[in-house]
Amino acid sequence: MRSSLSLVLLLVFTASLFAIWTENVQVYAVDKASRPINGVNIVILYQKNSWPITNDDSSFDGVAVFKTDKSGKVTYTFSDMVDTPTNQIFYYKVKANFSKENKEQKITCVNLEGKCHDTQPYPVTFTFDAYRVNIHVQDQNDLPLEGAAVYTASGNYTTDENGNVWVSVPNGATYSMIVEYGGKKRTITGKISSKDENVAVTLSRFNVRFRVLNDKGEVVPADILVNGETKHTDENGYVEFKNILSDSIGVYLRYSGGVREYNLSLTSNVDQELIVDDTPPVITISQKKADTKQKIITVGVVVTDPNPKASGLRSVEPVILKYNSGEGWKTISMYQTGKEKFEATVPLVFDTKILFEITAYDNQNKMSTISDSIQVKSEEGQQVANNITPENDSEKQGGELDIFTLAAGIVIVLIVLLIIYKKYIGEI
Repeated sequence: MRSSLSLVLLLVFTASLFAIWTENVQVYAVDKASRPINGVNIVILYQKNSWPITNDDSSFDGVAVFKTDKSGKVTYTFSDMVDTPTNQIFYYKVKANFSKENKEQKITCVNLEGKCHDTQPYPVTFTFDAYRVNIHVQDQNDLPLEGAAVYTASGNYTTDENGNVWVSVPNGATYSMIVEYGGKKRTITGKISSKDENVAVTLSRFNVRFRVLNDKGEVVPADILVNGETKHTDENGYVEFKNILSDSIGVYLRYSGGVREYNLSLTSNVDQELIVDDTPPVITISQKKADTKQKIITVGVVVTDPNPKASGLRSVEPVILKYNSGEGWKTISMYQTGKEKFEATVPLVFDTKILFEITAYDNQNKMSTISDSIQVKSEEGQQVANNITPENDSEKQGGELDIFTLAAGIVIVLIVLLIIYKKYIGEI
């Protein structure tokens, strides 16, 4: 009996020495007009597992970190802390940081019998010299853009259904913010001078209607992919995408003949034809000319990309020449000499059949290739293949004298001299 009574007395005595406390603290960050401030860093330091409190705050082993939103408010509850000796003064600290300004409050408990303060939640307020940048985000038709992101040094924010959002900035500070919607970005900058700033940001969005045709102007059924969305063309080859936000888009087209990719820059709503060019270029050899003195062969071609909606020849190396003069295949680019005309020169090797292939590419990398050859005999200096005559053959033939022609000339001269002799010398 005595032992049981002693145990009860011991528990009562212990409870009188220690008490469990709790606190629900509500921290407010406001400007001088008592408006909430967003982007304020709040740190709450409190005693959790250690005692006693030290002068350097090292016993504050409980730490809670927050950032205020548009409400400017942070609420935090800490309870069931370690028992503290009765009648000991207990306190915790709340710190606030906004840009380069730091503030701190030491909160002393007035009641350790179950809670730190009778008023719960216990309010703590920090006031900063700050103003607002009010941002309105809209499209080119003045329609608000909900969900636009605003990236700032103090945090990231989102526009509401009216396209509005505000950001707190310290007085006298310069700001730089990025507004983004659908991958389209704008940077806004400015300086706060004891008043709010209003900024309107326009991010254009466009409607684009595509029509898919081949190079002959005929409708081609196709699937079109834009910004992750796929649509199929109608019976007239049309398909429309609305509210495109990017200034430039990649368009992927899939049809029975394969896949095409196009890049499109947008500045307004547009109707855009997508041409599927399935007809390769046409190559015609215009000349194969041998120069036996310089020992080169000039090959000329005419290349056309037919049909009214053809994509045209590609701009970089549209015509390629491969040749083989007995030492393996070599590749060179043919240079343009006129409208649809291209030339290239290759070394002339006598008594060797020189093979060559000519390939032409259009803007959609459709290609066509033709093959031919040429051969020049060294003993005659003339070309025997393909019925092509070297350009210096006429000069060579004109420079040769036939022996019979020379003899006939001498005879004629002798006859003339004999006639003259008989007529004039004989009479004397």
